[in-house]
Amino acid sequence: MFNFWLKSSYYKNDYKEEKGFEVLLWNAARINGLDEAISENGNDSDVIVLIEYDKENRLNIETSYPNYYFYLSKEGIGVFSKTPIKIVKESTSNSNSTVLNFKTNEYNFYAVDVSANILNSRKEALLYVESKINVDKKTIVLGDFNTPTESVHFHFFKEKFKNAFSEKGNGFRETWFWNIPLLSLDHIWISKELNILNTMKICTWKSDHVLVKTIVRE
Repeated sequence: MFNFWLKSSYYKNDYKEEKGFEVLLWNAARINGLDEAISENGNDSDVIVLIEYDKENRLNIETSYPNYYFYLSKEGIGVFSKTPIKIVKESTSNSNSTVLNFKTNEYNFYAVDVSANILNSRKEALLYVESKINVDKKTIVLGDFNTPTESVHFHFFKEKFKNAFSEKGNGFRETWFWNIPLLSLDHIWISKELNILNTMKICTWKSDHVLVKTIVRE
């Protein structure tokens, strides 16, 4: 059993220091904002998506990051980009799972926050997310899915996209709980025509979720 888990969770890929379009994902646990994300990452990515963003941090962004474009959704998803952001649509299900579709730098994004309520059906939640996604070129789907990557309910994503960490990550894929590789809840899915250069996890004690960063190129 342990060997099976190790083989399915631990990845080793060639790592190359290459430049491309950098995307950072983090569940900020409602107490962290852009300052903490950049500090933990060590640099400012091209796009940063924060799930459970600290809404009180808004004024600080406007004064400290005048060259960043940002959008804070009513459901607590924070989007930050070095280029203008076009919000296409934000949708929330009856069970409180949210999909925020936005475009920036010619990429099509879907930021996802699936409800953590264990009484809600994961199958129904992921079907809801799927229904909001138009599979197109230069598409990136990312967020806290509150569902492990190995779940049978990810057939759609595995068929239409590449998992950034499975393709180019190193180490354990799990992103939760408090740096212990327990569950892979935070995913970045990349449309198949894009090249994934590298993907990494950034451990932190500021949230029970690690940060996940990927770099892509056409």
